[in-house]
Amino acid sequence: MERWDPFRDLRSMREAMDRLFRDSWGRPLDSRLPDWGDIPVDVAEKDNEFVVRATIPGVRPEDIQVNVQGDRLTLRAESQNEQERKDERYVVRERYATSFYRTLTLPSPVNTDQADARYDQGVLTLTLPKAQVEKSSQIKVHGGEQPGGMLESGTPAAPQNM
Repeated sequence: MERWDPFRDLRSMREAMDRLFRDSWGRPLDSRLPDWGDIPVDVAEKDNEFVVRATIPGVRPEDIQVNVQGDRLTLRAESQNEQERKDERYVVRERYATSFYRTLTLPSPVNTDQADARYDQGVLTLTLPKAQVEKSSQIKVHGGEQPGGMLESGTPAAPQNM
């Protein structure tokens, strides 16, 4: 005797739909996965720096562009396949050129002068030191006439003619 599960049919329907999408587009629909051409990244924040790890398979280090403007990080890469040879008859040809792109906003600006980028076995690791934020300082307020001919009360000082 088997126990009746009212959700069994729903689960099997969902599994069938997942298989349909996976077979149609090459992967199941999952909102946690990046879009095609996006670069999946991990960003870790340390006391004085950000460490960004990005998976960019099949590219050479010279084909990767890293741009930082303030707190905005942009990663671009292009993967080129070898030239097609006319003397070969392909039974299956699935490899092709593709490009990757990703823009992130970091929690604070970074110092690009001391940044480091390493690419090893398909993983780009960026070490981005945080930019030194100017500390706030107090400005002392003086009484009397201020620059521009203003008195302490905010009224204009009378011009002095001689």
